[in-house]
Amino acid sequence: MVAAVFAGVSAVASVAGGIFGASQASKNNKKSKSNARKQRKHNKKVARKTNAYNKKVDANQEANYHAMRDFNQKVAMSNWERGKEIQDYEFDAAIKQFEKSQAIGSAQLGLNSQDAALSVASEERALNDAFLQKQFALADSKISLQDELQRQNLNAQGVAIERKQINQTGRLSRTEQKQRLKTASAEAGLDLKAQASNLNQTYAEQGLSTREQTGSLSDTYTQQNINRQEQFAQLQSIKSRKQTGTASIENTIEQLTAQGNVQKESAMIEGLLAEGKASLGQAGKSTAKAKQSSRAQLQRSLMALSSELSGKRKQAGIQLAELNAEMSLAKTGVGLNLQRISGTVRGAERTTGLNIEKINTGVRGAEADAAINMGRISTALTATERDVATQMERATLAQRMALESTNIKTASINDAINIANRDYIQNVNMIDSNYESAYSQSELNIQNIGLQKQYADLNTKASMMLKPERLPYDPKPMESPEHIFIKSQKAIPGFVPSPAMQNVFAPIAQGIAQGAGVLARPGLYTQ
Repeated sequence: MVAAVFAGVSAVASVAGGIFGASQASKNNKKSKSNARKQRKHNKKVARKTNAYNKKVDANQEANYHAMRDFNQKVAMSNWERGKEIQDYEFDAAIKQFEKSQAIGSAQLGLNSQDAALSVASEERALNDAFLQKQFALADSKISLQDELQRQNLNAQGVAIERKQINQTGRLSRTEQKQRLKTASAEAGLDLKAQASNLNQTYAEQGLSTREQTGSLSDTYTQQNINRQEQFAQLQSIKSRKQTGTASIENTIEQLTAQGNVQKESAMIEGLLAEGKASLGQAGKSTAKAKQSSRAQLQRSLMALSSELSGKRKQAGIQLAELNAEMSLAKTGVGLNLQRISGTVRGAERTTGLNIEKINTGVRGAEADAAINMGRISTALTATERDVATQMERATLAQRMALESTNIKTASINDAINIANRDYIQNVNMIDSNYESAYSQSELNIQNIGLQKQYADLNTKASMMLKPERLPYDPKPMESPEHIFIKSQKAIPGFVPSPAMQNVFAPIAQGIAQGAGVLARPGLYTQ
C-alpha cells in the first residue's frame, strides 16, 4: 500500500513536471518572437538613419565642389589680372634700362676718343727718350772696349802660373788612388770569409731544429690517434647501450599492453556475469538497480585499468626519452672530443709548419743577408776599383783638361780682344738699329691705337641694349567642366530569420507517459 502511495505521488510529480516544461516552452517561444520583432524594427531604424546620413553627405559634397570651383575661378582671374600688371611693369622697367644703356654708351664713346689721344701723345714722348738712350749707349760702348783690353792682358799673366800647379797636382792624385785600391782589396777578402763561416753555422742549426719539430709532430700524431680510437670505442658502447635500453623498454610496453588487455577482458567477463546474475532475480526496481550497479562497477574497473596502463606507458616513454637524451649527450661529448682531437692535431701541424717555416725563413734570411753582404762587399770592392780607375782617369783628364783649359784661356784672351772689338762695332750697329726699330714701333703703336679705338667703339655699341617690344597678354582663364555626381546607394533593412519554436505539448505528453509507466509497474499493489 505504501508503494502504491509512493507510485501515485511519483506519477503526479511527473505530470506536474510535464506541465511546468510546457509552460517554460511557451514562455521561450514568446521571448523568441519578441526578439525577432525587435531585431526587424532595429534594422529598419538603422536603414532609415543611414539613408538620411548618405543624403546629407551627397548634398554636402555637391555644395563643397561648387564652392571650391567658384573659388578656383576667382583665384585664376585674380592671378591673370596680376600677371598683366607684372607684364606692364616689366615692360616699363625694360624701357628705362634701354634709355640708361643709350646714355652710358654715348659717354663711353667719348671716353674712347680721349684715351686714343692720350696714347698717341705717350708714343711721341717714348720716341724722344729712345733718341737720348742712343747717344748714351754709344759713349758706354767706347769705355767698355778700353776696360776689356786691360783685363785680358792681366789674364794672360795668370795662365802661365796655373800650368805649373796643374802638372804637380796630377802626379799626387794618381799615387793616392793606387794605395787606396790595395787597402780595399785586403778588407773585402776578410769580410767574404766571415760571411761564409756564418752561413755554414746557420745551415747546421736549421737541420737540428727541423728534426726536432718533425719528431714532436710525430709524437702528437701517435697520441691523438690513440685518443681517437678510444672515442670510437666509447661511441660503439653508447650505440650498444641505446639499442639494448630501447629494446628493453619496448618489451616492457608490449608486456604492459598485453597484461592490460587480459585484465580488461577479465573485468568485462566478470561484469557480464554479474549483470546476468542480476537479471536472474525477480523483475522490478531492485533488479534494475543491480544491473546498473554491475555496469558501473565494470566501467570503474575498465577506467582504473586504462589509467594504470596509461601511467605505465607514460613512465616507459619517459624512461625511453631519458635514455635517448642520455645517449645523445654522450654522442655529443664523443663528437666534441673528436673535434678537440682534430683541433689538437691541426694545431700541432700548424705550429710545426709555422716553426719549420720560421726556421726556413731564418735560413733564407741568413742566406739573403749573406748574399747581400757578399754582394755589398763585392760591389764595394768593384765600386772602389772603378772609383780608383775613375779617379785616376779623372786626375789625368783633369790635368789634360786643365792644360787644355790654359790653352783655351790663352786663345780665349785673344778671342776676347777680337770679340771686344767686334762687339763694339756690333753695339754701334745695334744702337742704330734699336733706334730705327723704336721709331717704326712708335708708328705701329699709333696705328694700333686707332684700331683699338675702333674696336672699343664697336664693343660699346654692341653692349648697348636693344629697344624692348611689348608682348601680348596671356589668354584669359577658362572655367573647369561640370562634375557629374552619383548618389549614394540606398540602404535596406537586414534579413531576420524566423525564430525556432519549441513544442509545448511534448513535455506534458512525456510527464503523462512517465506517470502512467510508474502506475503500471507489475507487483505495485500486491502485498
